[in-house]
Amino acid sequence: MKKLSVLSLILIFVCIGCHYDSFWSDVVYVTNETSHNVKYIKNSYSSDYNINIELPYGQKTQIDESDQPGEGIPPIFGSFIFDDTLTLKYSVNDTFAKNIYRNYEIEKRVDTKCNHVYYYYYTLTEEDYQNALQQNQR
Repeated sequence: MKKLSVLSLILIFVCIGCHYDSFWSDVVYVTNETSHNVKYIKNSYSSDYNINIELPYGQKTQIDESDQPGEGIPPIFGSFIFDDTLTLKYSVNDTFAKNIYRNYEIEKRVDTKCNHVYYYYYTLTEEDYQNALQQNQR
């Protein structure tokens, strides 16, 4: 009986320990399928600098990773720059038919006991470029 009590306590501590130490992560990939040179400007949490990521045509590129629970594309998101001149910054409330917050795919989801990673994938198309043109006319 004593061994059963000790074993039960150990199992409870393992379960509780894993519950509080769970790691959540979102990873976002983008492929540039437009006829334009595209960069992604990732906003840093510090306003001192931003990170520029080139998005070569046809190549899947990781643009973001956050340690937040996986419930879609992270709400703090950077900007796409087309041909070094035209900026596109999507938000959750945009009314564009094609919007990274509504048109992503969950490419992969990895769930283990204490680790949950969601891999999101989005393809930039000419429609995104048209959205940038429209957004910059406002």
